[in-house]
Amino acid sequence: MVVGGHVRSWMDNGTYIDLLWDNISRLLENFIARDIEVIIDYIIYPERLKQILEIADRYHFQVCYVVLIANEGELIVRDKQRPADAIMGERVLELLEEFNSRNIEERFILNTTGFTVSETVKYISSNKDRFKIYMNH
Repeated sequence: MVVGGHVRSWMDNGTYIDLLWDNISRLLENFIARDIEVIIDYIIYPERLKQILEIADRYHFQVCYVVLIANEGELIVRDKQRPADAIMGERVLELLEEFNSRNIEERFILNTTGFTVSETVKYISSNKDRFKIYMNH
């Protein structure tokens, strides 16, 4: 799916990001309809989460919402470790600011400063209930 490539996602006028979310929604429905567990590894703001919750309600599946953050220093270090064409620079700190301004419920936020990827996965797996969104099915 194209969001980066020729147009950086944060420079998009909405065309590509809307297309991306249409595709994510349809893929999610296709996988869930076949009883395949789905993990969306992408930035999901609360307004996009609503799309996912609508699909969850239709198909009666459980949603866990985890917002991974780290402190500014860690974000800068991690960003510099990306491939050159994926480095976000100052945008990485702008995203942190955006998430901080969205008043996301604290239980969904996981500060991964100092965590390895495997430690993060282990923590999430061991604490799934913390991240569950309870729906009225």
